[in-house]
Formats: sequence, C-alpha cells, structure tokens
Amino acid sequence: MTKFTRERVIERLRSKLLQGKPLMGAGAGTALIGKILEESDVDLIFAYCTGEFRLDGYPSVFGMFPFLDCDALSIKQMKYLSAVVDNTPVIAGIGSGGPTASYANLIDEFVEAGYAGVINVPLSPYQPIVPGGSIGMMGEYRQKLNSTLDGAVEMVATAARKNVFSAGYAFTDEAIRKFAAAGADLLVPHLGLTLGGAAGADDSKVEDIRKSEYERLAHMCELCHQENPDAFIIAHGGLLSRPEDVKDAFKVSRTMGFIGASSCERLPIEKGMKETMEKFRTLRRR
Repeated sequence: MTKFTRERVIERLRSKLLQGKPLMGAGAGTALIGKILEESDVDLIFAYCTGEFRLDGYPSVFGMFPFLDCDALSIKQMKYLSAVVDNTPVIAGIGSGGPTASYANLIDEFVEAGYAGVINVPLSPYQPIVPGGSIGMMGEYRQKLNSTLDGAVEMVATAARKNVFSAGYAFTDEAIRKFAAAGADLLVPHLGLTLGGAAGADDSKVEDIRKSEYERLAHMCELCHQENPDAFIIAHGGLLSRPEDVKDAFKVSRTMGFIGASSCERLPIEKGMKETMEKFRTLRRR
C-alpha cells in the first residue's frame, strides 16, 4: 500500500481541482467497498466505526455510542483495507475523549497502521449539552472526558503539529472556526444524518427543507473559506444523498466536492440488491 504523507495528500487534492474536477471522498465499511471505491477513482477513502453499523443495517448514529472501541475498530479496518487498497489515501476516524486517549500516541499508531490522515469520528462532541436533566449530566461527563468539541479540535491540532493530514466534520459555525484555527487541512460542513433508505433519516419532507438546507450549506462553506482560504471544503450528509443533489450543491455553494458514506455504500447496496433480486425472482423455468 502506498504511503501518503500530508504533503502528498494535499498535492493529490490540489491536482484534482486544477483539472477542474470536484473532490470525491467516500466511506468504506468493508474492504470490498474500499476496493470498489479505489477502482472508482475516489480521492479519499474514510474508514470509521459508523460504517460497521451502517453495513449491518443499522443507523450510522449507533457509532456515536459506546458499544465498541471505535479506535480499535479503525485499526482493524485498515488490516483489511491495506490488502486491497493500493493507491488511495485512507483517512481514519478517531474518537475524542477515550479514558486513556493520547492523541499524539493514537495518531502515531494510525499512521503506522497505514492511514494517511485523521478525522473526528465518532461525532459525540456535537450531541447537545444543556444544563439539568440526564442530557446535562452526560454533558458534564463528556466535558470531564474531553469528549466535547474542544476534544475533537485538540485531536486536529495534534495532527497538524505532527504534520499529519487532518479533517474536521463541522455541524456549527463554532466548529468551523475552531477546526480552521487548529489547522485542519479539510473542513467538512456536515448537514446531519443522510436522508433515505432503510436505516437513514426520514426523507418524506425533503422538498420542504431543500431550500433552507442549501442556504445553510452555502453559509457554512463561505465561513470555511473566510476562516481558512487554503483549506479544502467538502460537503457531507443530510439531503446530499444522490448525485443530482450534490450537483445542486455545487451550484449554490463553495464546496469543492462531496464525501459520501450512506450515499456511497448503504443506499447503492439497498437499491442494487433489490433490483438484482427482483430480476432473479422474475425468472421462470422452461
């Protein structure tokens, strides 16, 4: 497997933009998906814990809860991905706030395993912290564990100091500003759970939110550019579940590309398998 330094990843992305082509990243929950993504010429492959739940038929959000060791899973995923992915940078999800977390050591471990960079997954830093009640209590616990937004920002800043490519999923203006200040090479405006399919968010009212969601995306991308004009900006999630939706995003925002997870593995599998099985089921013996 090709070793990608931070400089080499940045050069790869800039070269694609200079060709007038959008950047494309995608999640790989299995090695087979990773192999197909490389054959499809994506620019970045992302491997993190949500992919395992997603491909088992459960909502990606299960990856945000402590049902497994997200960092250990990412290391395990690379053992399989490295056998089939040769020339595409693979970015690892790192959870913030583990009880023995040392971002410097974790990042070294991930680079040694073959990863070309890191991103903040799971996304627990973005669960709401409000005073009082059970959510407030959980918020206090997360603050003590450094599992808030600032924990994820610290992870990105550590990667920047170690000259390792880093990316930040950002749901809010605050997150964009903090990730940019920390030195993230890639800023990812996140529109939430991908709509549609058996395990996705409800898409029955997508037309009601389309205009406001594209306006939100445009605002977030503009803020990314203001905070760091040199950072790459790639959109993800929400109503961006089909190529035509991403095409519209290019028309209305500064996004340089798209990262798909559910939209690039779960939804195509659901649709493709159903169509294939229907064809098999319509066959008749002579």
